[in-house]
Amino acid sequence: TEEAPKYLGVRTDRTLTFRQHLQSVKDKIKTRNNIIAKLAGTNWGYHANVLRTSALALVYRVAEYCAPV
Repeated sequence: TEEAPKYLGVRTDRTLTFRQHLQSVKDKIKTRNNIIAKLAGTNWGYHANVLRTSALALVYRVAEYCAPV
């Protein structure tokens, strides 16, 4: 399978389904969510404000970039 070209951070394909782009975004978000999950705990871990800020900084910006596409 050929790799879809990347233009301004968005992977495009011939039919403009953006499947490869969505798959790569999904993989990035999954990795970053795992990092945040490791920082959280019931008896230990960071405060909710720190976790929220981390989630906004790590996950939200990846999910929101080119979301209207």
